[in-house]
Amino acid sequence: MFEIVSSAAMGGVLLFTTLKKGGSVVTNDHEKIKQICSNCGLYNKANGKKQEIVIQRKKRHKDHTEYIYKIPLGMSFQDFQDKAHILQDGLNNKKEALDISFDDIKQIRLNKDLIQQVKKLLSKKKKIRKEVMMSYDGTLRIKVYEQTLIDYFDFDVELFGKSSGWKVYLGESRNGVILHDTESGHIVVAGTTTFGKSNFLKMFIANLLHNKPDDTKLTLLDLKGGLSFARYYSLRQCSTLALDLESSLAALEKIIVEMKAKQAYYLEQGFENIREARDPERHFIIVDEAAQLSPDMVSTKADKELAVRCQAAMGKITQLGASLGYRLVFATQYPTADIMPRQIKANSTTKICFRLETAKQSDVALDETGAESIELVGRCIYKTPKGIKFVQTPKVDNRKIDKIIEPYKVNKEKMAPSRLKKEESESEEYTPIFEETE
Repeated sequence: MFEIVSSAAMGGVLLFTTLKKGGSVVTNDHEKIKQICSNCGLYNKANGKKQEIVIQRKKRHKDHTEYIYKIPLGMSFQDFQDKAHILQDGLNNKKEALDISFDDIKQIRLNKDLIQQVKKLLSKKKKIRKEVMMSYDGTLRIKVYEQTLIDYFDFDVELFGKSSGWKVYLGESRNGVILHDTESGHIVVAGTTTFGKSNFLKMFIANLLHNKPDDTKLTLLDLKGGLSFARYYSLRQCSTLALDLESSLAALEKIIVEMKAKQAYYLEQGFENIREARDPERHFIIVDEAAQLSPDMVSTKADKELAVRCQAAMGKITQLGASLGYRLVFATQYPTADIMPRQIKANSTTKICFRLETAKQSDVALDETGAESIELVGRCIYKTPKGIKFVQTPKVDNRKIDKIIEPYKVNKEKMAPSRLKKEESESEEYTPIFEETE
């Protein structure tokens, strides 16, 4: 015991002395952040005095450290956001770090060449790549992640092997695989075009079919012309594919009728929710591009009225649907207060946010900024009641998706999904868009 303790102590002293002599003992991240901000002009001057960021507190989390600062008067969050890349590069100006544990130090023996042992320890290094995320809520929050997150990988059906039941594969975090439990309720998905939103929806649908093909029911609303969801129309699980306001409203109101009927049945039977009723089916209503269902995005009075009714119907689904087995997936490129009604957002327990154009859009989608800082395709912020995680989703190959869904295709009517004529939709309370025929 004496040999271990004394060896460790002597080795530690010699190691520190060697590092100090070589200039390798560095300041902590807070001091680096403050120095970098000063060097790149992130300060003000008042009465001849330099006003810099002032640290309020520091929070240590499992996978990152958060530094919270008060910024000088006269400066904005955007000033700091514009130089986020400088801050990240500055924290990574040392490409390697020592990879020495206490067990390594305990291996030092005084009866051997101590200098050579220390030199051997100094040769143990690992690559580092810290990542920085900024947000602002009246204070500047800088999150420094010690472990880098994978920045690209291809989708493969084997990834679905990591999921089971109603849990679907989302991607990889710094701490491993992220599975989303669809039983937790409705989902809001936001992200500008080409950054991963549509890829996620494709993977989400394919994963449901992979895990629960007999219990999954799909209603798809594709307000971008039908191209994103065209491959799913012939699935036996897909009851409806709506392409415009009229057909979307018909589909949504039909679901509400179904919900009310199921609710009445549960009430009669004394069931509290779908689990207690032991109903295996889950009905997913997936909307891609929800902005087109906003009154502000249409021009005619008639279309505005339709859009108002569509938003009200989606709000009703989020209000009543979770306990009845209905799950709304509300996806949009333009998360604004008008496009994302408060009721839908409040009743959606999960937010998945890819890159957005502005901090304001991020705040609407997530209730905090940060999505505007995302630079990589497929990178998203995954927010649940348990907290926030940064996740990298895979790049999806349509051919692989087609291979997964092929067994579930059936012969439906030999017609492409079409838009309903207004006079047809007005003549009936509910107008089906397609029907499966024997």
